[in-house]
Amino acid sequence: MESLLLPQIIGGIGYIIYVLSSRFQKKHQIFLGECFGCLVIASHFLMLDFAIAMYTNLISFYSAIIAIIAIRHPVAIYGQGITG
Repeated sequence: MESLLLPQIIGGIGYIIYVLSSRFQKKHQIFLGECFGCLVIASHFLMLDFAIAMYTNLISFYSAIIAIIAIRHPVAIYGQGITG
């Protein structure tokens, strides 16, 4: 029982961070909250030895990082920058 309590607490904290990240006002803050939540949830699954679930969360972390980069450095399309 004790060996499962710590991962469950860490997982709960990660999910709370992930859910509360949508409460931020700026897009990059939302994605930073998602990044941190995904890393905490991935560590939760690592503690439980669920490798596939950990890799899935790391993919979500990677997509949030890509979104942060896209927001901070918009890609020029046809010579015009995207604003948001």
